[in-house]
Amino acid sequence: MINLNDYVERIWQCETEDEKRVVFAEMVNASHATKAKKLQTLRAIQSLNAQKLDSLAVNYAMAGEGLRVLK
Repeated sequence: MINLNDYVERIWQCETEDEKRVVFAEMVNASHATKAKKLQTLRAIQSLNAQKLDSLAVNYAMAGEGLRVLK
């Protein structure tokens, strides 16, 4: 079973936004999300700053576990 939280930890440890985006893309591609959700997320991460990437990573992982994410 894929543990998306492992990806979140890796994203948090990245030092640059570009590194975060690379690991985030790995997480999205490894997840069981729908193709549409994956494409939407991959597009979204291109314009986010480091703090927003960290936050979205947590929300994405929680949603992957079936937990509702509040905005």
